[in-house]
Amino acid sequence: MLRGFAEADVRPEEVEYSPAGLRFRLGQTVFECSLVGRHGLLNVLAGIAVAGVFGIAPERLRDAVRTLAPGKMRGESFSHAGIAVLNDCYNSNPEAVRSMLDVIRATPARRRVAVLGRCSSSAVGPRLCTRRRSLRRRVRS
Repeated sequence: MLRGFAEADVRPEEVEYSPAGLRFRLGQTVFECSLVGRHGLLNVLAGIAVAGVFGIAPERLRDAVRTLAPGKMRGESFSHAGIAVLNDCYNSNPEAVRSMLDVIRATPARRRVAVLGRCSSSAVGPRLCTRRRSLRRRVRS
């Protein structure tokens, strides 16, 4: 069973992303949840696809999907002093950073700030550090 956007068995339509979460339609069922970004949507679709293997229809999952929330420091969205904060810093990796940068870019704002951590090759290895440095260059451009 494939899930995703192009030639997938579980393919969303009318997808809307916001800092508060996402909304999409699958067949006749409209889903909403507080996970953010394309990566959050892919996680939800994976769950719906697995449920389908077990014969659980998408419409039976709407309430369960609505209760999904990001874990602490894993795409949390909150407001502080009138500033919208997207906190995705727990054990982040280059793909997760790319995904959150996409969310930040799509978020209407006068100003955007991305705080990326320092990479220690002794902690994560030199290959991962090189990919993180590449991401920093991408953020600056």
